Amino acid sequence: MGSDFPESTYTGVLIHKRNHVYISCISDALADQGVDHAAILRWMDGSWAHRTTDVSICGMSVVQGARLSLLNVGVNGKVVEFTFPGENTEFIDRSEDGPGELVPLKCVRTLGNHVYTAGMARRLYRREGPDNWVAIDDGVYVPRSKRDRGVGFQAIDGFSEDALYAVGHGGEIWRFDGQGWEQQSSPTTSALTCVTCAHGTAVYAAGLGGVVLRSADGVAWEAIDHSATEDDFWGMTLFQDHVYLATSNGIYLVDEDDLIPVEMNLSRVLTTAYLDSRDGVMWSVGKKDMAFTEDGVTWTEVSGLF
Repeated sequence: MGSDFPESTYTGVLIHKRNHVYISCISDALADQGVDHAAILRWMDGSWAHRTTDVSICGMSVVQGARLSLLNVGVNGKVVEFTFPGENTEFIDRSEDGPGELVPLKCVRTLGNHVYTAGMARRLYRREGPDNWVAIDDGVYVPRSKRDRGVGFQAIDGFSEDALYAVGHGGEIWRFDGQGWEQQSSPTTSALTCVTCAHGTAVYAAGLGGVVLRSADGVAWEAIDHSATEDDFWGMTLFQDHVYLATSNGIYLVDEDDLIPVEMNLSRVLTTAYLDSRDGVMWSVGKKDMAFTEDGVTWTEVSGLF
């Protein structure tokens, strides 16, 4: 990456396979200038490659068809698909009510055979095929004429495409059953930034100010009254049947009614923020650092391209 991105900040992580991982980042200089962009780093068998886009992205998703491709979903609704070595462009919703500066997209998740993305004003879309995105937010989307406060989704996850959860501003929690949406009672008004469907019917959510919520049955929610941190949570994942959370200053393991700080035991303290797990490995990505673990105990720091 060298001269193109002399100083960069990591913004996300997506594991395709244990030896095949994507990291998103931005140039600090271009960000300071307000230039929309992103760089996608690919780590494969310990070697790095990279490509750039002209959009700020809210997330990535691997599409496995006849050939593997990577969807980079822009906050403005523009999607850049890397087809290796080619590239396609899609637009989620070109209407005046679609994603844009006032209604940015915030998250991406693959569930079943589809890619989902959600954002402000409670917009939520499902990709039915190439350049074919369908809104599934009837009943939750708030049009501009009815917006009297900030509303929107920050994270989505699901047990299946018929049991999808979306969380966001004001501590809101919504559940989609494949047909329609139902708002669930939330024990917090703090913004929720993460949600993870765990084992059985258990669902976890977390957000600003160290808030952590749990629902044992996927319906009734309670706050986990911990004293581990009041920092904002930005990452959450299920790894080896345990829920892990990340702030900008550390990783935590959810242990029944408490959070246990995770010690990486590396030669220096790493920045953290984003988590992903798949294929027997969990990655942590912070503003300037990356590391992975195969057991949640022993960590390996990963050197980047800059």
